[in-house]
Amino acid sequence: MNKKYKWLLFDLDNTLLDFDATSKVAFKHAFLDKNLPYDSSLYPIYHEINLRLWKALERQEITKEAIRAERFRQFFKKMDLDYDAEYFSKAYLANLVTHSIPYEGIHDMLETLK
Repeated sequence: MNKKYKWLLFDLDNTLLDFDATSKVAFKHAFLDKNLPYDSSLYPIYHEINLRLWKALERQEITKEAIRAERFRQFFKKMDLDYDAEYFSKAYLANLVTHSIPYEGIHDMLETLK
């Protein structure tokens, strides 16, 4: 194999990892980890709020750091739930790492490139 490059850099989200699927699983597990009732109808509500906040980031109306808790603050308010958004955000972010879902064939591709 002719090596032309010393380094290859990849973005993780929606390149190596299926972020959409990972986000759904992380959201569910954050509920389960905190012994909160969960059903699949909750994720689309969260997802809509999250997308709206990321669009606000693009317009420089909010910071990335603020989104982390704000998306859950708005979600819990909409669902009329009294729960600590910052605490839940930490659980969600931890579950993003724990439950990352790679796209099919990524392990083989990376092994080949190694």
